[in-house]
Amino acid sequence: MDIIIENNQVTLTINKAQIALNHPDPKAQVILSSTPADYSKSYKGLVFDSPGEYEVNSIMIDGIYLDPGHSAYTLENNFIHCLWLADYDQTPSEKQFDQLDQVNVLVISLDNTNFDDIDKLIKMVEPIIVVAYGNDSDKKATFKKEVSQSETLDKNKLKISKKDLEVETTSYYLV
Repeated sequence: MDIIIENNQVTLTINKAQIALNHPDPKAQVILSSTPADYSKSYKGLVFDSPGEYEVNSIMIDGIYLDPGHSAYTLENNFIHCLWLADYDQTPSEKQFDQLDQVNVLVISLDNTNFDDIDKLIKMVEPIIVVAYGNDSDKKATFKKEVSQSETLDKNKLKISKKDLEVETTSYYLV
């Protein structure tokens, strides 16, 4: 799995499928949108913007209802079980995340989120890798301070292999 973040826009590559998160990427096969959106003028591929179960290139995608107008998504293949959460300002309930056993990669926007909620989410999900991104420099500084073992990526691409997920400690990345 590759995670590419440029100008606060995230694109995942899993099983050779490119999946854009909350932005139209002409190279992506799919856009996942955390809120209902109309990308029809700028994008001709698949758009998932609501709860449901989807499959693309042998990747299982589950849209999870958070509250009216907001969804989170899990993406799963043979070894990756990734949770993406953006534009949400409270910790999801345990009931909402009952299906999140074995989440090993958490991709989370720091924008519109407070650190206490991120901390609760990380403790609830217990991922192996956390990738945090956002435009808010104060929130990025807080994340880096609070998660002292976080590594700031100098590049905009993180490659995750099966071997990276066979450890017992959580790695934190800030983009």
